[in-house]
Amino acid sequence: MLRTFLLFLLCLLLAFPQGAFSASSGKASAQVDTGLPLNRTTFHFFSPEDIAANYKASRIIRVGYFDQHGVFEGEGEHLSGYAIALLTAVSRYTGWEYEWVKIRFDELAQRLNDGTIDLSCGISFTPERAHLYSFSKLRAGYENTCLHVSSTSDMHYMDLEAFNGMRIGFFTDSLQYDVMQRFAAQNGFTFKTLFFEESHEMSQALADGRIDGYVDGVLQGKGTKVVATISTDPFFFVTRKDDNEIMDPLNEAMRQILLNHPTYLARLYDSYLNISSDVPVVFTRSESRWLATKPVIRVAYSRDQDMMDPTQGSTFFYTFLKMLERQSGIRFIFVPQDSYDDCLRALVEGTADIMTDVYPKTSFLRSQGILCGKVFYNAPITLVGKIGKPRAPGQKCTVGFTKEMRSVRQAYQSTYPDDITKVFASSEEYRKAFEKGELDFYVWPYPGSSLWDEPPKDGVLLPTRAMYPMALGVSPQTSPYAVSVLDKVISATNTSTIDTMLLTTAPESLLSMSKRFVRRHVLESLLGVALLVGLLILFAAWRNRRRLADLRAVAFTDPVTRGPNRGKFLMDAARLLQEGERRFYLCTLNIRKLKLINRVCGLRTGDSLIRFCNREFTLRTRHGELAAYSGSGRYLLLWHCADDAEFGQRMTELFSVAEMARKLYERPVSFACGVYVIREGAEAEGADLDGDIKAGKGARDGERSVARYLLYADTAEASIASAGGYRSQFLFYNEFIGARQLKANDIENRMVRALEQGEFLVFLQPQVCLADRRLHGAEALIRWQGPDGKMIYPDEFIPLFEQNGFIRELDLLVLDTVCAWIRRRLDEGKKVPPISINQSKALFFHDNYVETVLTIAARHDVPTHLLHVEVTESMAWLDEEAFIRTLDALRRAGIGLSLDDFGKGYSSMAMLHSFGFDTIKLDRAFLDPGQDKQRSVWIIISSLVDMARRLGIEILCEGVETEEQLQKLLASHCKYGQGYLFSPPMNMETFDAYVDAHDLEQK
Repeated sequence: MLRTFLLFLLCLLLAFPQGAFSASSGKASAQVDTGLPLNRTTFHFFSPEDIAANYKASRIIRVGYFDQHGVFEGEGEHLSGYAIALLTAVSRYTGWEYEWVKIRFDELAQRLNDGTIDLSCGISFTPERAHLYSFSKLRAGYENTCLHVSSTSDMHYMDLEAFNGMRIGFFTDSLQYDVMQRFAAQNGFTFKTLFFEESHEMSQALADGRIDGYVDGVLQGKGTKVVATISTDPFFFVTRKDDNEIMDPLNEAMRQILLNHPTYLARLYDSYLNISSDVPVVFTRSESRWLATKPVIRVAYSRDQDMMDPTQGSTFFYTFLKMLERQSGIRFIFVPQDSYDDCLRALVEGTADIMTDVYPKTSFLRSQGILCGKVFYNAPITLVGKIGKPRAPGQKCTVGFTKEMRSVRQAYQSTYPDDITKVFASSEEYRKAFEKGELDFYVWPYPGSSLWDEPPKDGVLLPTRAMYPMALGVSPQTSPYAVSVLDKVISATNTSTIDTMLLTTAPESLLSMSKRFVRRHVLESLLGVALLVGLLILFAAWRNRRRLADLRAVAFTDPVTRGPNRGKFLMDAARLLQEGERRFYLCTLNIRKLKLINRVCGLRTGDSLIRFCNREFTLRTRHGELAAYSGSGRYLLLWHCADDAEFGQRMTELFSVAEMARKLYERPVSFACGVYVIREGAEAEGADLDGDIKAGKGARDGERSVARYLLYADTAEASIASAGGYRSQFLFYNEFIGARQLKANDIENRMVRALEQGEFLVFLQPQVCLADRRLHGAEALIRWQGPDGKMIYPDEFIPLFEQNGFIRELDLLVLDTVCAWIRRRLDEGKKVPPISINQSKALFFHDNYVETVLTIAARHDVPTHLLHVEVTESMAWLDEEAFIRTLDALRRAGIGLSLDDFGKGYSSMAMLHSFGFDTIKLDRAFLDPGQDKQRSVWIIISSLVDMARRLGIEILCEGVETEEQLQKLLASHCKYGQGYLFSPPMNMETFDAYVDAHDLEQK
């Protein structure tokens, strides 16, 4: 019963976020400082018609972001943070879609003015910045000025002497630098300054010891602790100057968010910028000295408080106090009292130091002669009334409380002063008074209340505006350090941690609560113990039977669709397949790009789409067939069809649901469906599994067999997903798909061990001057030779490694091996040609890629001009800005740049001059059999060679295999070539001999 109440409390907190509790929640002010030169004249209400029109007229807004801890974090699909969540809420009104553009803070004004971005967030207001761009009318949020040091540092909180001489990192052009200067001047210390563009650079500098601390805007960091919190300042959205087309709807959307959800910004702050439960609590030097004395605090509690029973160990207040004990280092001893009033009296007399909960209103505390700590939980006060009774709280109603609810009564009266409160010795007494009509309402339990039964059958729960803010009561004689330390630990404990305590410490069942009641009233219970035990056993059996039925329903019901889930499908499918010899089609159907729909339109729209598809699929499922939702946009179907033709017709009709969804949600929707056919007889794939089901080897065996069938269907569906496409498709599982998947699984299972055991080998293929066949350079290639000596071809593992990211490890292996080979040749005084190394997008776009390449080259002491990096033209379209930035960094380091596979697919002439390549490698497709006979091919090659020569770029043609091709390339003035005509790829020992036997090109 109490667990039910606690769940009800949490539901109330979640169900009324729009301002029901604004009086006690964090303040999310909707006004800008009066000093800001902002216009406040326009007001707007977004009607449902306005919102629908905005969604239809969807607009892409380019949002500039920079690495800002808590506000913007991550990149690409992993981008998250306070501003992302807030802009998502804004888009519900404006219908905007966002394109996220990574920028540096110092280029914000330029990027806004030149139109490459439209909007940014997290910007503090200054009069100087107001001349550069327009600020939003309403604050987007608040940021703190916090000094972070390493979590291993022995620095104390607000240790001003230790701050003197610190090397402190700041963001470039950060207002927090000015705040810190004023703080240092006021407190008489100085510090050294280092500026950074990115938060990860600052964190790395702290980890490397280049700075002693850094100033950031959030209360949490990775591997840090906060030793000073100096100020809290607002930040805003900004656009280019006077861009009312974006700023006006943004201001209006922000106003509507704050009008309809007053606590929304406070909740965002708590989620992204506030301190988290894993952040270490930092104490001042005085507090640490006091804690070193190993203090003991006496805790008074009432024996009638069910949620404060040290003998049980799993009650809310006891668990909360033990958490404070662990986090603070203070030891608690528990002093039982006969009542709540006795606990207050013990604080006044000094026989106890703290008590579990008091009402923190000053007038109440002064009337009792006690103090209080920080509020640790806001409990909504709920009443029990009678159905159909017209009176409501606040209308001079009579409300019943127990004597243990003194603080709760004070909190209620502060909200409803006109109501009349009556105090009873126990909950049984005011329940009887309620049933007699002497009370209009009585109070439903709060976490410190005594036990009682369920509400009456004609009763109804009434949420109120009243809240009970719980705080620790403190004796005036208690050390002030105790209050200070405990308040810091409470501040470091977020609301979700308290909510979890409430749920996990509630009694598990009415039986366990009854046992506790019996222990407390032994004498009263002895006379009826036999009857009570019998009733409890019967009640527990009935309760468990009902709970088992409820759990069974929950276990087999999907929470989104309220229909059957995967577990129910497996059980029913196993039973259905045992009933007869019929031809079944088992399908796994997936909604493509559901994550994108959720991210752009919100989870509510995504869930609505899931329910719509589930309803339509169920309508198209016949009697004796199954349909279920498995989660993550995936559905399971078991259909009976006479043959593949009938199945194909039904799938075509099923795919029409995608078109219906597209029109309804105005988003592209398509399905990918994998199919496994369970045929009659033994000709089906996996006929032994069919036999297991049809032989009736048990429900569990049948479910395992169906689960294995689903793996086959999943494999077919994954093959469709990897092929892409925008139309709905289905694919039958066959032996070829299965074998391909098994081979891919085998390769993935072996790849890490193969790397560790040196099975991946580096081969080198010479690149020569076509005119005299002098050695121009070589290309490094990867080969896989298994323990049995057999070679695994690159086209078997390279595409797979590019998908799972393991290609990055191979790229680094090739680079390290090549550098070691160059170093050895140089140490031996032998000639060394430049070596070209292919780079995958997984490594090329990785953080610190250039630094990694240069580190490996420096470790082997290899001159960078002997290294060439080969990239493909398709990589430029993934992130052109990052592509250019990385190429420039490599070029400055002296590394050569080659564009590989030019002419394969779509090629842009702009790449010949925009990216500054040293060499362009013509794809071997130009010399494929039949192509090299066409006159147009040689005209194209000649034109490309001439164009590249004029631009100062060398041309190298791959795939040269015949003398005829060589002569035509010479006639086209192509200077360099690579192919089997000159040499196949060879291992490094053979290539050593090749280099020794050939002259290098004279440059």
